[in-house]
This record gives sequence, structure tokens and C-alpha cells, in this order.
Amino acid sequence: GRQVTVDKDLAKEIGITGVSTAQLNWGVPGVSWQGYSGIGSNGLTQGNVLHNYQLTDNLTWIKGGHTIKTGYDIRQTRFLLDSDNGPRGSFTFNASYTASLNAATGNPVANTGNGVADFLLGYPTNMSGAVGTSATHFQFMTHNLFIQDDWKINREFTLNYGLRYENVGPPTPIKQELNHVYGWDWNSGKQLFPSLGQVRDSIISRDNKGFAPRLGFAYNPHWANTWTIRAGSGVYFDQTQMNETQFITNGPPIFTQQNINLTGRGLPEYQFGVNTLPVVTVPP
Repeated sequence: GRQVTVDKDLAKEIGITGVSTAQLNWGVPGVSWQGYSGIGSNGLTQGNVLHNYQLTDNLTWIKGGHTIKTGYDIRQTRFLLDSDNGPRGSFTFNASYTASLNAATGNPVANTGNGVADFLLGYPTNMSGAVGTSATHFQFMTHNLFIQDDWKINREFTLNYGLRYENVGPPTPIKQELNHVYGWDWNSGKQLFPSLGQVRDSIISRDNKGFAPRLGFAYNPHWANTWTIRAGSGVYFDQTQMNETQFITNGPPIFTQQNINLTGRGLPEYQFGVNTLPVVTVPP
């Protein structure tokens, strides 16, 4: 889960503001110059730490031609999910501030100036970065029950039937990190937060309809005792990969991305190594 590539906050040491200071996001920021190869990376910290706790008990009862099996399985899943996109920052120098200016429009003239020269001045054309981290601890419970019967009706024919019930709870953040997740009101354009009681604390609601019947048979005819005909059908459920869970934490207020494009007309407000990106306050 943790992807630390350096042992210190390089962005802070070289004066880059408005990027993540979380240790798991430390690294060399992405810097590129027009006409030259770039260095570093804006970063993509992804990973998870998963813990499963499981208790299972099964019972088999044989009576006459019936073999009845039943069981119960309970699981608790806890995981730390992190998906931070661009936390180190990315800075592009397109030779806009050392280029000649068009007398009529005031815009930079193409193929004049030098990207490295712009870098030495500290004037980027494009900047992006992110502050905070989306790392959040989630947990959910899973309950599985089943009962089935293998009924040997006679020497040739066996009927299999049963019912399984699965109840998988949606991943929800731990109480201390409830303010990490959010929803969205498409009508007002505002974020909604479960910590304020405005929206549920999971990306999906709980489904209590996980009934899965099974039916099958095995037929071994006496006139062809080396052959066995089998058939079966049933309802089966798959479990979420939990990938979608990241989309309710990868955003404000705990993780905020920003992108600034500059025209090259006049000196920019921001300077590399001084006040590179606006400082955004992230809630504790």
C-alpha cells in the first residue's frame, strides 16, 4: 500500500507549494521543458492493505437416501484504500515567457524563446498538483448461509437441491474517518457528506435479497452403467472488487486537485520554487 520512494519531502525542500505533504506521496515532482526530456513524475499513489477475518461451521446429516448439508460463514473485511492522483505536482515550461511577443496581440510567438530559460526564471505555463490524501480505512461484514440435500431416489437417479443466502454489506469508512467520503447532488451541484447526515456512507446500499436456489441431478441408467448424465442450474453472486470505493474519497475536502494554465502574457502570479501552486487547507 505505501509507495515511498524518497526519505524526505522534496517538494517542501525546493519550495513547491500546493502539493501533498503526506509521506506516502513524497517523490520527485514532474518537470518538463518544451523540446527537452522531462524529469520526475506527478505521482500516482495507489494500493491497499487487506485483512479478512472468517468463522465457518458446517454440519452434515445422513438419513436414508438423504445427505443434508448446512453451514454458516461470517466474515469481516477491513482494508486501507489509497488512490492519490498527481500528488507531487506537474510543471510544464513552454518557452512562453522568453519568447518574442506579437506586437498586435501581445501573445508569445511560436518557435521563439526557450523552455529551459523559462524554467530558470521560474515561470511555468501549466501547473497541476494535489493536496491531502484519499487514504481511508473501510470495513464490511459478509454473512453466508446454505442448506442442500443430495437425495438418492434410487440406484440410478440422484436429485440435488438447495438454497444459499448471501448478505454482503457495502464497504463503509470507520467512524473516525466518516468525513473522508462524500456524495453529489446533481441538482444543486453541491457535495453531500454522511458526517452531516446528508447522504449514506457507502457507494451502494445494502442488498438483502441474496437468495440463490440450486437444482441439479445425476442419472446413471442401468442400460448404460458406464455413463452418467448430469445437469444443474442455480443463481450465483459475485463480490465487488472494491475498486469503485475509491471514487467516494478521491476528492475534496480531504484530497483536492488543482490545475492552472497560464497564457504567457505578462508575468505570472505564481513562480516555481516560491509560490508554485495556491496553498489549500485540508481538514485534519
